[in-house]
Amino acid sequence: MFGPQATTRFIDHGAFLLRTFHREYEKDPTGRETEFWRGNLACWRGLAYDLFRDKADEIVSRVRLATNLPIPHRGPLSEDGTGYFGWDSGADF
Repeated sequence: MFGPQATTRFIDHGAFLLRTFHREYEKDPTGRETEFWRGNLACWRGLAYDLFRDKADEIVSRVRLATNLPIPHRGPLSEDGTGYFGWDSGADF
């Protein structure tokens, strides 16, 4: 469906989102900016499954390997800010 250049750009964008999320997470794990970037990354992951279907897990793994950073949970933040609701099998923490 997509050529190698488009796939590479998509992976690069995911890496940017993941790095930005972690930079904000280090400042404030439950802050507004952290949650903003986590939401952007969650949307990117959803789009990966919509666009790349059976290759989406591979694409997310390539971002994980390129950045050496864990993928955050996509579920809503708990009210006390200590965790997330639901199960996210693609999350690393």
